[in-house]
Amino acid sequence: MSDSSMGPIRPYGPPIMEAIASGDTTRMRQQGENARQWLKVNPGHESHGEVQAALRKLDEALGSTS
Repeated sequence: MSDSSMGPIRPYGPPIMEAIASGDTTRMRQQGENARQWLKVNPGHESHGEVQAALRKLDEALGSTS
């Protein structure tokens, strides 16, 4: 069974960090939206803290690009 058939795919830190590095705000916002959706669907997952930390960096980067 693939991850995509189980709901939102876990947004590991690297894709979020790559979006930040790209400077592409559309890509950054999409990664953020995907990550937040994943967090809602997987509230107790072991990677929850990692994803939240990456999202904080993403939000900071978006704040500096506005």
